[in-house]
Amino acid sequence: SGSLLTIDPMNKDLGITTCTLKVTDSVGLSTSTVLFITVVPCSIPLNFIDLADQDLKVGEVRFVNVRVNNPCGLPPIALSLPIAPNYVTLTDAGNGTGTVRIAPQRGDIGGRIIIEARDSVGLFTQSSFNISLKIGGTVSSVNFSKPNLTISGNGFGNGGARISINNMDVTSRINTQNDTLITLRGNKKRLNLKTGPNLIRITPASNNGTDILEFVFDF
Repeated sequence: SGSLLTIDPMNKDLGITTCTLKVTDSVGLSTSTVLFITVVPCSIPLNFIDLADQDLKVGEVRFVNVRVNNPCGLPPIALSLPIAPNYVTLTDAGNGTGTVRIAPQRGDIGGRIIIEARDSVGLFTQSSFNISLKIGGTVSSVNFSKPNLTISGNGFGNGGARISINNMDVTSRINTQNDTLITLRGNKKRLNLKTGPNLIRITPASNNGTDILEFVFDF
């Protein structure tokens, strides 16, 4: 009388457990009874931590962490990618966490990723997110024919680029610019050219300074 029996099962206790309860008084008299406790999965399903859509440029490599909550089921949890572009791979840690690697190359297009999670008692869920790709700029060649330095490539934008040669700003020397070609006008001294390797850095205006194109050419 007045005693309290606490029952607090965990996922590992799913199924039927036999519990024997014995009570003994101060003079040694005792009695016992048997309880059968059946533990069933709770009603909360597996669920992914929300995954945001990904915007990245061609040539970029990005890792997205994946995590699944499984309050009612049993580990291990298996993650899989039933739908994904071929430049997307999944590393599964087996404990409800994993890493999605996204590494698009030129010619790839965006797409949708679907990730599945399933535990050892068959609980199942899915999550998804979208990938949008943009083509990053590149410099393919640089040539100097006095008094013009010509830079060929793509992704330069149609104006407003900033250019440095060997860490000196030569933006004021830009004569023409479009998305695939930039010409600068000046002699060797004004363009800060030196014999041997020269480092050119181009910051397209559309990138807000976050994406700098670099190219080394011999003069």
